[in-house]
Amino acid sequence: METNKIYEIGYLLVPTIAEENLPQEVAAIKESIAKREGTVITEDAPVLRPLAYEMVKVIASKRSKYNEGYFGWIKFEAPALAAPLIKADMDKSESIIRFMIINTVRENTVIGQKLFAKVAAEGEK
Repeated sequence: METNKIYEIGYLLVPTIAEENLPQEVAAIKESIAKREGTVITEDAPVLRPLAYEMVKVIASKRSKYNEGYFGWIKFEAPALAAPLIKADMDKSESIIRFMIINTVRENTVIGQKLFAKVAAEGEK
């Protein structure tokens, strides 16, 4: 039996998506994970953010340039062989400017971020 691994996918969606359509875009990513026998552990909804540099994506033979995008992430558990298949699904999406899939640990990411922010704020005193 194949062992499962913990992954996190960080993604950047094109800013031209209407906010009311963001849930459908995230659902498509989750659907790709689910059809590969993966289960979502936690996630952070995409938020529109300025980019550090201009990014280009070719959509329908047209180069589109972006200075902002919706950034979000999903942590999930899936069989090791699922990662390349999920990557292939993500590569096909015209809504995704960029993404990254990494191996990670199960610990709660949100708690870690809050603790880091608290420690950083105490260090400023």
